[in-house]
Amino acid sequence: LTIGTFGNVVTIADVTLQAQVEGTLLRYAVEEGAMVKKGDLIAQIDPAPYQAALQEAQGNLDSAKAQLANAQVTLQRQQELYKTKTIDLADLQTAEANQLQAQGAVLTAEGQLADAQINLGYCTISSPIDGKTGIYLVDAGNLVAANTTKLINIQMIDPIYVEFTISENDFDKVR
Repeated sequence: LTIGTFGNVVTIADVTLQAQVEGTLLRYAVEEGAMVKKGDLIAQIDPAPYQAALQEAQGNLDSAKAQLANAQVTLQRQQELYKTKTIDLADLQTAEANQLQAQGAVLTAEGQLADAQINLGYCTISSPIDGKTGIYLVDAGNLVAANTTKLINIQMIDPIYVEFTISENDFDKVR
């Protein structure tokens, strides 16, 4: 039985990769039309500014931890002095507030460090699926914008489907 009809070949997954950070696109690690596996390196954005931001965030965290340690020692000292009635309650409360503020600064610095690590990780773009790459949508050397610049398309081609329609008159023949 042969029935002439029109159809479309469709893929299960079709992904257009975009940069998640701003920077210079250093290179593509795959050729146009190449088969890739999930997790394969696709492209690299210049990581230098993000490595510097990571170092700065690590320095800020180290500094905040040192300030916290100092605030804790000061608080212990103030607590001892308050017990002996050498200082008044206001000095003790100031030391407690400074210690809490230093704890908050450590949490903030830890968050900034985590953010810097995430951004540095976004400089390496990997394939989220197995499939075939399309054409480069921007060439290496260009400045790419975060969440707007499309880099390359990847389509899963195994398995692949064909969608088609047949007329109602032919349906009984097929069935």
